[in-house]
Amino acid sequence: MDKEVLIQYFEQLVPDGNWNRMGMTFQTEKTKYHYDNGTGKVFSCEDKEFK
Repeated sequence: MDKEVLIQYFEQLVPDGNWNRMGMTFQTEKTKYHYDNGTGKVFSCEDKEFK
């Protein structure tokens, strides 16, 4: 999928630009994670996603 299309999609999801309300990232010694506020789930993520 085209990068610009993805950016437009996510901008529609968060029109006020407050990305913190969607969750937060954190890491342990071995892995990086994202906590999703909407579902209450934790997902492992890669360096690129973490940033």
